[in-house]
Amino acid sequence: PCQAGKASASSFDAARIAWVDEQDRLLAHAPALVGNLEGVPYAVRDRANRATLTSGLADADLGAARAAMLGQVRDSLVQQAGDPRRFLVALDTRGSGRAAISIGDLDTAADVTVVVPGMFFTVTGQMTDFTNTANDLSREQATLAPLAATGNGSGAAVVAWMGYRTPDLSNILSLGLARTGAERLERTVAGLRVIRAGDQPRVNIVAHSYGSTTAMTALASGRMTADTLTVLGSPGSDVRTADDLAVATGQVFVGGAHSDPIAGSGYFGTDPGGASFGSTVLDLAGGADALSAGDVFRRPVGHNDYL
Repeated sequence: PCQAGKASASSFDAARIAWVDEQDRLLAHAPALVGNLEGVPYAVRDRANRATLTSGLADADLGAARAAMLGQVRDSLVQQAGDPRRFLVALDTRGSGRAAISIGDLDTAADVTVVVPGMFFTVTGQMTDFTNTANDLSREQATLAPLAATGNGSGAAVVAWMGYRTPDLSNILSLGLARTGAERLERTVAGLRVIRAGDQPRVNIVAHSYGSTTAMTALASGRMTADTLTVLGSPGSDVRTADDLAVATGQVFVGGAHSDPIAGSGYFGTDPGGASFGSTVLDLAGGADALSAGDVFRRPVGHNDYL
């Protein structure tokens, strides 16, 4: 039995080494595949996507459009001293491009927030600003962490998720991109659930403008759940009430800024801020916050002034 046990352990070690070697070969020879594959640990995806980014920027035949896209991603990974590490968890340079950068470690965070952008947001145009916005949100969440109910793990992570093609003036009237984006968002959250099986974090979705339509479509699909949903400047969706969303009871929040013509319009269906929807409408009038030593919340004005 002792000899059999030694042989079994030796076989296991050999299999494990072979599996690690196979993983390393995939990482070296197919980084674009590994970096965008849901269910792969995020630290590994970060390594793969950074390799893709580095090789892309070094390409002698790199065109101007692709150079601008990759330059935005490169600049998005620059972090300030004292801020959490940034992870490049998705990078796809095809078409208008897709990317996602996590502020903090998704493999271990107790609290995960995915920020979903709205119309006109592109990797080439806004990835750096969008990531810095996610970083600001991460800083604010860190100050409130002692008051929050969190999941398993430690710390928080905020994802600047540019994971779908957002509309422009040529296709803003259609819900097609929202449906495609919803499917991508569902896969993103499903990947997180798989990685954190048995150790689930608290999952929050923060969605702006057309991104709120995308997020509500995902959360009404039956394929995705979240602990909280916050929508800002929403043009609505075909979801009738908060009860139709796979979100914890009482955890749907809606904000409409002063002079925002999109918020409350119900352009794509039901306004989530309406009385019959069943959400909590945020007070965005501004003023001092009694819980944070008199810090002042500035009143947002217009459609792009929320975060």
